[in-house]
Amino acid sequence: MWCGAYDCSTVDPTTTTCDRMESVMAPFVDQHGGHVDALVSDAAGCHGVFNECTHGELQCPDLDCDGDDDPDCNCYDCHNRTAENIGTSLHTLFDYIDSF
Repeated sequence: MWCGAYDCSTVDPTTTTCDRMESVMAPFVDQHGGHVDALVSDAAGCHGVFNECTHGELQCPDLDCDGDDDPDCNCYDCHNRTAENIGTSLHTLFDYIDSF
């Protein structure tokens, strides 16, 4: 599992998606016979490992973000990563896949 620390949860906007993954999603997987090998929290990440986003000063709550390009928003000005800029989290993902 991967999450960005600046991605506010849509279920509970006072928490991050990382908080929800750790407290709800990972236990749910375990309780249903699965196993979470890793939960990678990208300390500077927003929403989506394949996105590169600029993040604002807020982590949560994400209350003032009606659209993109708002510097007070948790994550703004997002675009797809390119082959030249895959980000540190993707290296972690590829290293994990290569470990099998």
